[in-house]
Amino acid sequence: MFYDRQLAAAKKAASLAPRPLPGPVSFLLDFSDSTQEDLRKEEAQGTLKRITELVNETLSSDGMTGVLPLSEEDVLVAIDNGKSEGGPRGQHWVLDPIDGTKGFLRGDQYAIALALLDEGKVVLGVLACPNLPLASVVIHNQHISKDEVGCLFFAQVGTGTYMQSLDGSKATKLHVCATENLEEASFF
Repeated sequence: MFYDRQLAAAKKAASLAPRPLPGPVSFLLDFSDSTQEDLRKEEAQGTLKRITELVNETLSSDGMTGVLPLSEEDVLVAIDNGKSEGGPRGQHWVLDPIDGTKGFLRGDQYAIALALLDEGKVVLGVLACPNLPLASVVIHNQHISKDEVGCLFFAQVGTGTYMQSLDGSKATKLHVCATENLEEASFF
């Protein structure tokens, strides 16, 4: 079973990540779990609108019939009701909105991680890295400016792993290098 629609939705959602921060974040964050109250704040209205559009687009592309477009209020209620414990039945999305909180607060490296579980097994994953310099990702035959930042890694069961810049450029398939000396190995 392929998950092309779900992967497209996950890539779009992860790409909504904030763009690189100009420097260390100089404000305090409340580390409690986000609730609908956080998204009711005036400064979050743009984010709420994008989330609502994405949810409606995903529901309609998933072939869900009889589901009216959700309002922003519907989405807010769903966020607070979303207390799924996961489990081995059905599909469940798993999200880490800021993996690397300290890096995010410093304006350094962090990621947005999103995965889909189907019947208890991971079937796709997306990792958005808004501050990762593209030049650090060694991809042969690509000319990348040392100033370009932000990339998206994604994988789907049975199809491999890919990387593309957050601007939506063509994806490049990633592979394991054949080095035998671990001292010469690198992540990218």
